[in-house]
Amino acid sequence: MKLSNHQIIKSSNFQIVILILITSQFCFAQKDTSSHGSKIEIGLNIGYAMPLAGGDFGKYYGGTAMYDFSIGYKINSSYSVHIGCGYSMLPLSKLNNYVIDKADRLLVNSPPYTDLTGGNIRVIAISAELQKTFNINSKTNIGVLAGPSFNFLEKSPVDASDSDGTYQILEHYVHEKPLGVNIGSRIDYSLTKTIALDFSLKYKMLFTSFVTDKSIGILALQAGIVLKL
Repeated sequence: MKLSNHQIIKSSNFQIVILILITSQFCFAQKDTSSHGSKIEIGLNIGYAMPLAGGDFGKYYGGTAMYDFSIGYKINSSYSVHIGCGYSMLPLSKLNNYVIDKADRLLVNSPPYTDLTGGNIRVIAISAELQKTFNINSKTNIGVLAGPSFNFLEKSPVDASDSDGTYQILEHYVHEKPLGVNIGSRIDYSLTKTIALDFSLKYKMLFTSFVTDKSIGILALQAGIVLKL
């Protein structure tokens, strides 16, 4: 049976519409897959770190700002691995008490002590962490993480002067490279498909040999931005 020109045109238009619908569906599906398929995360965090351990470290040292930079790789929807580096400098905030308690270690032991200066523990950390992620909704997820760290630790000298001159606490200057472990949790809130806010609470334990205690603990509360690629 021979089709009329009108029927041919109508059939062709129908085929074109079907082709457009199929193509559009494929394109949207591809776009949706790519938007949810981010594998790389780059994070920058800043927060507050405070000593959380007994002994000299918890007794004499105070809190400080802590900075972290990290790169993460998403293995699947539940697990990801992260490597990062961090910087903090914990001050010897209770210096007068430290000098009085450690007076037997001074080269010159002649109180009263005046013009006390200096004193901190600087920590540069390199860490690797495995994170388990729990998806709360399309914008929010919660993660729990744990992993080892390698640290470059420097304990600076404390100088104090009295009427007879200046002396130093010799034990207060140490370079060390202790191993450590990090455990914590984080909340990730997506602002867009590629940018998210990040809030984390971490406990960092460093297994030191020469610095005040055999181990020092640091509790860090941080917030930052995550770029998802």
